[in-house]
Amino acid sequence: MKRLLTLVMLAFLVSSVIAQSPITITVADIADKDEIYTVSNANPFEALELGVTGEDMVWNFESLAPIMQDSIVWIDAVETNPAYFFFWFGSDVAEETGQTFDSEFFSLEDIFNFYKRSTSEFSLTGQAGTITGIPLPILYDDPEPVYQFPMEFENSFTSSTGFEFDIPGIGVWLETRDKSCTVDGWGTITTPYGTFEVLRQKCVNEIYDLFTVDLLEIPIEYTATEYRWVAQDEGIPILQVNTQTLLGIETATAVIYKDVITEPVNIVSESSSPEIKLINDGSEVSLSVNFNQPIDMEISVLNLNGQKVIATEHYTHGSGLNNYRIETGSMLPGYYFVQVLLSNGKSAGFPFVIL
Repeated sequence: MKRLLTLVMLAFLVSSVIAQSPITITVADIADKDEIYTVSNANPFEALELGVTGEDMVWNFESLAPIMQDSIVWIDAVETNPAYFFFWFGSDVAEETGQTFDSEFFSLEDIFNFYKRSTSEFSLTGQAGTITGIPLPILYDDPEPVYQFPMEFENSFTSSTGFEFDIPGIGVWLETRDKSCTVDGWGTITTPYGTFEVLRQKCVNEIYDLFTVDLLEIPIEYTATEYRWVAQDEGIPILQVNTQTLLGIETATAVIYKDVITEPVNIVSESSSPEIKLINDGSEVSLSVNFNQPIDMEISVLNLNGQKVIATEHYTHGSGLNNYRIETGSMLPGYYFVQVLLSNGKSAGFPFVIL
């Protein structure tokens, strides 16, 4: 009997050790051609404790709610537009998304992300999209690793890359990217999609953009951070949160989680948080604010040194949609940052350029 109890205890201890061990991710766990996934985009103003990580974690994001959904289609790189043939020789798979890239100068639509797959690395080789319907490729100088394999807790890597891109009729866009990634946590994560054993990878990208428009050079520097919770056999992250840091303020720009197709969701609902967008049409800069409950706001404009160039304005916003104009008439050409503080403790930040 004593021996039986000893064996039972030993089996229990062994099973406990196994259950508490971090998983390992390989290229077989990452999306490949002929695969389709549904993702939901949650409100980036939701309070997310991104700094909480470590060993044997329990992350609970079950309360996330979609404001929109998208299908992510993965195809063979050679099945894309022949205008993107530059990617066919160094890429294995292309990710077709519904995302767009919007800047002060142009909008890139119908975007494809191109990737190289190998047993040691899954890397981004570049992007392609259309500007006013014209297909244009953006080929990176060197592939930018997204994951390195085997992906295990406390693994890290760095990379540097960039590109130079001629924007038809506008100018030149030059970008350099210095990236540092660390698998800084493991445990279980719960989202509306389910509960999974995951590794969390944090990637910090120091980005320098230089826009040349009519011989005027406009430099922009910022930090973009990507937090990914990755599970085995799931293809794409269970959850990915993208942030930007300007003037020491980290602001979420996207919260994306793997999901199943649900009924359409109204962006402004009784339970939704404020939706705030920056509008800069070249002649006027304003904030478009849309939410259903009254709230107090403080709006400030800062320069790159963190100094206020427009004194803080206090507003009480009622329900519905309204625009708040930023008076830029006396501002010198340059790069600025709109900071919004809400009475519910949330905040938002938006960069813009005065030409």
